[in-house]
Amino acid sequence: METLTLSLLEQSQSLIGKSICADGWQRDNSGMISGVITEITKGRFGDLEYIVHVEPNTVFSMDSFTFNASHLKMLLADGKLPIANKFLNSGTNANIL
Repeated sequence: METLTLSLLEQSQSLIGKSICADGWQRDNSGMISGVITEITKGRFGDLEYIVHVEPNTVFSMDSFTFNASHLKMLLADGKLPIANKFLNSGTNANIL
């Protein structure tokens, strides 16, 4: 008997309607999202990255934020990411509220 395994994109649809607060940085670039998740799509690199779209709840929030697959899996399992080391050149923090 075959077991049906949902793709990460299908699993992530359970996050739609939930609130998220996330921030991240890569070298000199940074950004954040805060709001209700409206859509989750695959990024340019297929299963390697996923774009979380939100209805922002603050003027400082971007409309979307890109997570790698391992971060999305952690958000699904734990509702948060481990706190990133602020002394590194890149990092991502996120919490499902």
